[in-house]
Amino acid sequence: MMETVPAFGQETFRVQAATEETIGEQVVSILDGRTPAVRVRGFLSGSECATAAAAFGLSQATVARSDGVAGRVLGAYHYRMTQSAYAEGVRAGQTDVDEVLAAAGDPLGRILRAVERAVAPFGHGVRAARWDEVEAARMRVSSWEGHGTYALEPHEDVGQLRDPGQRGFEAQQVADYTVVAVNVYPVVPREGGALRVWNLLPDDKVRETLGIEHSGYPYPSEMLRDTASFDVELGTGDLIAMNGGMVHAVSAPVPDEDSTGPARLSMNFFLGYINRNTIVYWV
Repeated sequence: MMETVPAFGQETFRVQAATEETIGEQVVSILDGRTPAVRVRGFLSGSECATAAAAFGLSQATVARSDGVAGRVLGAYHYRMTQSAYAEGVRAGQTDVDEVLAAAGDPLGRILRAVERAVAPFGHGVRAARWDEVEAARMRVSSWEGHGTYALEPHEDVGQLRDPGQRGFEAQQVADYTVVAVNVYPVVPREGGALRVWNLLPDDKVRETLGIEHSGYPYPSEMLRDTASFDVELGTGDLIAMNGGMVHAVSAPVPDEDSTGPARLSMNFFLGYINRNTIVYWV
């Protein structure tokens, strides 16, 4: 059995409550390694959730996910992509993503402006990551249709930034700091679709031992069996920001009997420092 050390003490290993007014400062707390996760209840209103879900359902640009997860996605994602494929995905999909974001009341802009206000007194800036001349995708929208225990198996979001095929992508530099994963949920089922976070922050040596040094996916259940964890039962419209370097998973959603849309719909992006003064965001 591989020896692991808890990432946080018992007193701090929990999801903290946040508001739209405090989310900027609390994201900085995650970036600084002081907080594992924060949640804003009802970040999106009921009407914003409904219009976002309708816009996603009407979009002709959604495609089946290519990362081994059951569901559909709108927008580019750098995972295991070449620069040319990623650039084409950004070019082809950003307008469609922006339409869904506009229907949801611009959650990305609201979050980024809050972070900008929090770091401005220190002279730090926030901008999209770049891959040479390509500006990174800003956000993506995903539906979830998983079965079994997990819709998304235990993983973390640092390993994918070690992919040698993506040299030159600025986001890779964030792997040496803290990756913050931000998710907003326009649709959440009554049962399933919860987020589980383990008190484990693997390093490159652990990833290499498991053979997942360039993906961070998946982590074996036997490795996690005796590791402390917490579950976040999500509500419609909630926002979650967390240390993406921690192992986490998504339980399989159970579609509501009276629903005709996706069982679970999320919007997500990542952000983090690439040096002492610059935060970048990407998908």
